[in-house]
Amino acid sequence: MVSWVCMSCLMLWLTGCDCEPESDEQLCGDDSCGQLSLLDNCGDQRQVDCGDCPQGLECDDNQCVCEGETTQVLCERLDAQCGVHGLTDECGHERKIECGSCTEPDQCVAGTCDCLPERDDLLCESHDMTCGQATIEDRCGGERQVNCGDCLEPYACEDNRCLCDGETEDELCEAQSLECGQATVVDSCDEEVQLGCGSCPDHHECEDNLCECVGETDEELCDEVDGACDTIETTDACGETRTVDCEPCVSGDSTFGAVRDASSGALLDDATIHVYSWPPPGGSNFSWFWESGFRSNDPDISTTTSSTSGDINYEFASQESMCTDDQVATLSAHQWYRYVVERSGYEPGVFYRLHPGHSAGDCASECAAAEDARCHRQDFELWPDDEAYPQTPNLITDPRELEDNQWQCALLPPDAPVDELIGFRVRLGGVNIGHGPFHLEAIPDGGGQVLQHIEWSDGSVESRTIPSGTFEFFDDHDHIHFMDWFAMRFVTPTDDCRDVDGRSSGCVVHEGVKISYCLHDLDPFDGDVMDFYAGQSALFLDPPVCDTTEQGVTQGWRDTYDKGLPGQVIIVGTPSEVADLGEVWLEAEVDPLRMIEESERHGNIARLLVEPPSNICGDSDKVLDCSMPPSEYDTTDQRRQCGDYVDFFD
Repeated sequence: MVSWVCMSCLMLWLTGCDCEPESDEQLCGDDSCGQLSLLDNCGDQRQVDCGDCPQGLECDDNQCVCEGETTQVLCERLDAQCGVHGLTDECGHERKIECGSCTEPDQCVAGTCDCLPERDDLLCESHDMTCGQATIEDRCGGERQVNCGDCLEPYACEDNRCLCDGETEDELCEAQSLECGQATVVDSCDEEVQLGCGSCPDHHECEDNLCECVGETDEELCDEVDGACDTIETTDACGETRTVDCEPCVSGDSTFGAVRDASSGALLDDATIHVYSWPPPGGSNFSWFWESGFRSNDPDISTTTSSTSGDINYEFASQESMCTDDQVATLSAHQWYRYVVERSGYEPGVFYRLHPGHSAGDCASECAAAEDARCHRQDFELWPDDEAYPQTPNLITDPRELEDNQWQCALLPPDAPVDELIGFRVRLGGVNIGHGPFHLEAIPDGGGQVLQHIEWSDGSVESRTIPSGTFEFFDDHDHIHFMDWFAMRFVTPTDDCRDVDGRSSGCVVHEGVKISYCLHDLDPFDGDVMDFYAGQSALFLDPPVCDTTEQGVTQGWRDTYDKGLPGQVIIVGTPSEVADLGEVWLEAEVDPLRMIEESERHGNIARLLVEPPSNICGDSDKVLDCSMPPSEYDTTDQRRQCGDYVDFFD
């Protein structure tokens, strides 16, 4: 057979044409490389240089071939530290590669050498722990909270070891039914233990480690029974029913209590208590001032404290004393009293308190009281004059201020939900009768939060952040107010509703908003307080107080706000709602949220019995016309008071 090349030559010879050989590039093609001896298309054997391979290929036997990455490179590409992995290399070949192994305690997880911590039980064992909770560093260097188990009785877990501690002395006494005396027993750890099983209670004797009962005397039984007097039948400590004759019972009303050392709590004998009905005759007007030394030697009632067998060292009784040897005139229910308590070696105390009345349930168990006896307890504290003590304020609501009040009928704009609203406006006064100033100051950049500064008798100052207490700028008054200073309420006038903390929610018929004020010294209130506690000079005069972030009330001074000011009102409702109101207590409370630290809260609430008159809106003196736009208000009352009613439904 003639080859194609020879045939091509033959044709070229027959036709007389010359052969055109290929170029070196055409002869090499795409996959050849290096030096080659090749037969071209003209039948000539030629030596050609096919050059180098493209990047990524290598010349192998004059052919460009792809070798693929090394195992190390492929492992690095997979970010694999260990294990066998399958993948396609850059040449498109499917490969399985081995990326190494891990060193204990590490194990290969998803190509990464990670430390696997030991089990909890092995970790406890490695640290010689047999019980309890523990925080232990595992073999991977991490801290773990582990539970090393519980101990079997009688072993107990101590420092994560099960140890036998044996029973306690009380447990051994109980297990052996030993009530008293000394005994020797063997505990659950087989240890011999010397026991002391205690002594017997009163009226019992110890016999063979058991308490035998010996009954009380008649006198002791009388002392043990609450309110025991006359002939009583009772059960003694041995369970026997006994009939005994006790002291005669005492009837009548009694107010009693104790004067104590404010530092130690010890009863103080030989303290004088001067009591004044308040306000005194002629002093019922809210502007009346108790001058220094007024009636200091002319109290309504006076007594001196003396030792008793209990915790009572003074008493005011209507008939015969129940608890002490004194017998003086009693105090009247629901009457305000001013007390001055003094004793040598102590700072004097001035207290204003509303007497809440007497109750049979308040009689002391150690006092011999008849069934119809009624009692009330109140205590006083005095600070030693040779010790440093906190001069805290003592806030009261001046009840005289409440007498300055006014029923009001507001005529509302046409777009309001109702045509008329009835309100009750009242004057309020907050008084500081404490040992030190009521001193507030805004915390710098504190968002209105307030500090209360409490001065100590040694000159130091303690500051506390008032919870929830804030200063805010009040547009209607154009100055800064302390928020939630007063609350006003209408309350059902029954004994069940007197206790603010214990009464039901239904006792409060209507409430005014918490009233906020610029606190400052408006009027002097009590000259004795000012003299006793260095309050002669007012610390918080206005101006400039109301334009600053530092406010308060000096000891012996009063902060008062007129009934015509914005917010001084309880909105009752429409005329028809007021017609059903009837008689109620007006209740005013200073510091209703109990934010302030003070020495006591006995006088924070004052009450006044009020009843709405008929046809309030028919009395022109009680009508406030708020029916026009605010721009048309032309009286001070309209500008100050209409907002209380117009904004009521917002």
